[in-house]
Amino acid sequence: MELLTPHQAPDHNAQDLLDGTVSLGVYASHRRTTDGTPGEETMLDWSLNIQTFVQTHRVARLATVDATGRPLALPICYVLDGETLYSPTDAKPKRVPVQRLKRLQNIRENPHVALVIDDYSEDWTQLSYVLLHGMAEILGEGPEFEWAIAALRAKYPQYRDMSIQDNPMIAVHLTRVISWGAVNRRGRDG
Repeated sequence: MELLTPHQAPDHNAQDLLDGTVSLGVYASHRRTTDGTPGEETMLDWSLNIQTFVQTHRVARLATVDATGRPLALPICYVLDGETLYSPTDAKPKRVPVQRLKRLQNIRENPHVALVIDDYSEDWTQLSYVLLHGMAEILGEGPEFEWAIAALRAKYPQYRDMSIQDNPMIAVHLTRVISWGAVNRRGRDG
């Protein structure tokens, strides 16, 4: 099975993802700089175990803030590719046109966002969360947008019948990952 990234999306279509010809791989990355100069690109330091936790969960809570500091938190569906998380603005009924959704207005005013993905259990030794910080942008076209559409349809069969390609896509470029609880203990024994 082949691993895909958005940069390879033009070589594959949604059917490749749906029939298992290609996979939405999970990638290991580490925060590093070569000489510590400002503006240099770095990669996140997060374990494969935490990446898998994020990749395999189906719902996150997205927090945005408007220009006046008023917060908004809501559940979202998403896919992860490397250090970018993608979430559609889908066709479920909304009170306002998609372009006027508060989360999109907030991102336009303040692109700093946070997401929480968690596990709750009555056995509190099993509690876990991953807190993701990032810079959001709104996509409407291009190879990255097309890849995200195909990946979302592969992960969520409900999107296969929705016109998510007609609506904006939120891309969150992750800048910080914090994890807590059982997620940090899983998979240590291989």
